[in-house]
Amino acid sequence: MRGHASGLQRDPARLAPHHKADREQRVLPFPVMEFGDLGRHKVFGLVSNRAIDGEELIWWSRERCGASEGVHSEMKHGLAGGKLPSGLFGANAAWWAIMVLALNLNTALKRLALGGEWATKRLKAIRYAIIHLPGRVVRHARCW
Repeated sequence: MRGHASGLQRDPARLAPHHKADREQRVLPFPVMEFGDLGRHKVFGLVSNRAIDGEELIWWSRERCGASEGVHSEMKHGLAGGKLPSGLFGANAAWWAIMVLALNLNTALKRLALGGEWATKRLKAIRYAIIHLPGRVVRHARCW
């Protein structure tokens, strides 16, 4: 067995089986259903309050795929949601609520007040382009 570039050995239990019989015996870490000749397929649930057809709802959810990761990243890195300030649940819940409120206010600012290309910018870009702008001190030659 050859090692990886990091020097670690491959775990033989994690390697995918090569034979169809072995694949069918493998225990998967998510719910599956057997569909006769079509084989096993992953099963997932989708709950919504939208009043649309089921197939349309599935396509709508697939189109959104990946959009929430950008919001989570903005909450974690742009609004200090990745590091909670306390070991107390109530204090952390208040911190989280204020952070979500700031995220919603930032989204409203971008869409309603700034519009255009600013609607897709991250908070850091807005902070450096607009919020820090009035704070710059300009010093011209021979003016001091």
